[in-house]
Amino acid sequence: MCVGILTDSDVLADIITATRAAQIRDLHNAYITQRQSNLQELCATPDEAVNALVKLCREWNLQLYASTTAKKSAAPKTLYSVITKYEPGQAVAEHFPDRMARTASLIKRAEHSLTSPGHIPMTVLADEQRLAALVATLLMPATVTLTRSTLNENEGVYRPESSVLPIR
Repeated sequence: MCVGILTDSDVLADIITATRAAQIRDLHNAYITQRQSNLQELCATPDEAVNALVKLCREWNLQLYASTTAKKSAAPKTLYSVITKYEPGQAVAEHFPDRMARTASLIKRAEHSLTSPGHIPMTVLADEQRLAALVATLLMPATVTLTRSTLNENEGVYRPESSVLPIR
């Protein structure tokens, strides 16, 4: 999932150049090859693979925070994300298993910034794009991007369904 977000998302395009994306893919492919060959030398666990990716991205001043803790439920087929870009090189990506969870997070973020929570107009609450625009307005000059990615089960990564324009 992390590889797909880093290499296929327009949100980090100013940091993840084509050369850097190739380095990320090479690191990921080396890990997959080692896992398939049952080699235990470099990346014996998913945590070590993620840690290697974190270390690589840190060289570009990109901080990654990830958890590879095994979950009891299977990965969702579709991943709904909110990517907030505060300034070049500073972005936060939140991922949700369904649209309702993403909407609830947007409502919580908007109400946190409002002086009188509970007064978001129904027309805004009923439209996720308007809700994201409200959050972006409250966080100006940040941009908020809503994305939806589908799990490619053969590769084990999420791929964006389409390019989504950031909400400013």
